[in-house]
Amino acid sequence: MRTWQAAEARHKFGDVVDAAVSGEPQLIERRDGKKVVVISKDDFEAMKPNVKTFLLNRGYSGEGEEEFDRILQDVRCNFPDLLSRREEN
Repeated sequence: MRTWQAAEARHKFGDVVDAAVSGEPQLIERRDGKKVVVISKDDFEAMKPNVKTFLLNRGYSGEGEEEFDRILQDVRCNFPDLLSRREEN
């Protein structure tokens, strides 16, 4: 990962973006010590957790991934019933 000072990154922004898009994250540091990493949108999207991963990582399914899949399938199968019950109330 290449490190840039903020002023240099500002002047060579195109180079920063080109390197990030080609798969090399770019670290930009300010004088006050704050740092950011520039990555491609594809890399960003690949790192975002999906709902299942998010919930599993936060312990919403104590029985593991198989139990989560079973519960999710049950919700998908019964979703119309759940909606109709909600509308009745």
